[in-house]
Amino acid sequence: MPQDPSRARSGAQRKATLVWKKFDPSAIKGTKMPGDRDVPPTTWWNVLWLKFFVWKSVATFKVVSQDAKRGYRLGYKAHDGTCRLLSKVLHDDEIAVRMGREDCTFFAIDADGQEIWLRPHLLTGLRRLREYGIRLV
Repeated sequence: MPQDPSRARSGAQRKATLVWKKFDPSAIKGTKMPGDRDVPPTTWWNVLWLKFFVWKSVATFKVVSQDAKRGYRLGYKAHDGTCRLLSKVLHDDEIAVRMGREDCTFFAIDADGQEIWLRPHLLTGLRRLREYGIRLV
C-alpha cells in the first residue's frame, strides 16, 4: 500500500530526541555537584516549570578520556536515588547540564560500559553558555 507523501519523512528530516532512560548505578562513582540553593525545591509537580523557567545555573564538565571520541552516554543520579542515562551517544569534549536545588551526581559511560570521569569545569549561567560554545544536554 503506498504511503501518504505528506506523512513520509526522510532521515534528514527526522529530529534526534534526547531521552533519559532508567539506569542501575551500582558500580558508578560519578561527580557530585552541589545544587543551586536559590531555586525552589524540586517536586513531581513542578519539575517542568523549574526546567523551562527557573533553572538558570549550569555546570559544565570536561570529558577526561581518549575514548570519549568513540562516544559515551551521560547519566545522572538525583537526590532521591533516581538514576537516568541519556539515550543518545555524545562525542563532545565539554558538556553542560542544568542545576536544580538538590545535589546531583553526574557520570558518563563509554561504549564498553566503563565509567568515564567527568571533570567539573565551570559553574555559570544559562545565558553565558553560548559565549563558551558548550552544548547544553
